[in-house]
Amino acid sequence: SLIKGSKSTLIFANTRQVAEAVGSRLKYMNNEQSFGGIGIHHGSLDSNERINIENDFKNRAIKSVIATSSLELGIDIGSVDLVIQYGSPRQTLRLVQRVGRSGHMVGKKSVGVIIASNQIDAIESIAVAENIGEGLIEETKTEMNALDVLMHQVCGLCL
Repeated sequence: SLIKGSKSTLIFANTRQVAEAVGSRLKYMNNEQSFGGIGIHHGSLDSNERINIENDFKNRAIKSVIATSSLELGIDIGSVDLVIQYGSPRQTLRLVQRVGRSGHMVGKKSVGVIIASNQIDAIESIAVAENIGEGLIEETKTEMNALDVLMHQVCGLCL
């Protein structure tokens, strides 16, 4: 009913396997309840397939996308009414970034819901939500001189 009640829903899962499982289940439910097209988006998909899903969502050809961190930042997917986090987001900053994908219109607020998959997820999710309410967000660290990353990129270019 959360998906039915919104114009566009972005559902975040923490792993590709969970995204695929949730997406498969929602597609099955969609056949019975008809709440709009559903796409699955993660880094293991072919880049053309990811771009097609992004465009379909932005153009409203599909109503919902289940994604990993692949849609967390920087990709233009148009306006999102609702963000659902499936499972604990584990970090306050991650939840803020994900829920921040919604409400990008004048006069709109970001709206997000956490759906815990077990008791540990529920406890972690409560703690994360309380941290947001208190303005407690983890500091981000910038790695300097990450030579291992540089070496990996150079090796990748050589291959």
